[in-house]
This record gives sequence, C-alpha cells and structure tokens, in this order.
Amino acid sequence: MQSTICSNHKTIHLSTDLKYQLHSACSDLNSMAHVNWFVLPPVQEYYYKAKNISYKTLPPFHRDCENPSSLQAMDLVYPKRNARLFIPRGFDGKPGSSIFELAHRNENVAEFWHLDGVYIGSTKRVHKLLINPPEGAHVLTLIDASGQSLKEHFTVISTMERSKCFKIQDSFLYSGYIFQT
Repeated sequence: MQSTICSNHKTIHLSTDLKYQLHSACSDLNSMAHVNWFVLPPVQEYYYKAKNISYKTLPPFHRDCENPSSLQAMDLVYPKRNARLFIPRGFDGKPGSSIFELAHRNENVAEFWHLDGVYIGSTKRVHKLLINPPEGAHVLTLIDASGQSLKEHFTVISTMERSKCFKIQDSFLYSGYIFQT
C-alpha cells in the first residue's frame, strides 16, 4: 500500500533526555535524539490539543540554542489576515470592542500586543485581548518574550451608529434582529 508523506510529521532533534529541542549549531549531531513528531500549525494545534489529550506540543529549545526554525510559533485565531471587522456600538451607545485571540505553541510565554505601533497590553497563558480600534486600517503587532513577532493587517469597516437602531419598548431592532435590553 502506497501513501503520501504526512506534511504534519517532522523530524526534530532533541536532547538525550527528550526535554529540549537542539540544532547542529549548538550541539553535536551524534549527541542528539532524532524523533519524528506530529506538528500542527499554531491555530490548528490550539484547537486540536484541547480535544486530544495524547497530542504532545513541541518541547522548547534549549536555553543555549536559539530557534533557527522557520516553523511558525504563533498565529492569530481572530482576526484573520486582512480581515474586515464590523464592531457595533453597545446598547448604551458607547463604541463596542472585539476580542482578539492568539494561538502560541508555548502558552506560558508572555505576549506583548501593539496596535499601530502603540503598546496596548500583554497576555500570558490565555492570549485574548479586548480591543476597541477606531474605524480604518490597522496593523496589529505581537511580540513574545523570546523576541519572535507577528504582524497582521486588518480594517475596521464601521462602527454601528446608535441612530441605525430603532427602540421598540425594551428592545432594539437592527437589520431585522431584535435585541432585548
């Protein structure tokens, strides 16, 4: 029986105790364990490991080894690249917010969030941040504690104006949907 090679299985090089990743620039090839490992992209890993207890994430790199890998360490769950976001106003008329979410291979790493070059906060373990960006084009930059970074562009297309809602007793009607207050 012939089958194609699984693109999610990678040969990784580990310390002999299998706790750390290594590479040839920081360790002798003969002193490494070469192991086939099932590796998913960050967002897929984020969802997959929540439902599959047997899934093992990649071990971290040894402190004496920098990560030379082109393997992506993080990716945005929401919003996706070049997303166009509609962020409605709340029932009180104040501008709404959106929850931005990041998947990182090492959930314990600190992430530093920047919107249009301005620091807006940090997360650790749960990489979700409530953001209220104004209308227009934006660049979200995420930098982890090890210096790896990710830049994503997105556009807020509009913020719903309260005048587009019609009050009906204790409810609001917007685009055919009724919201109870």
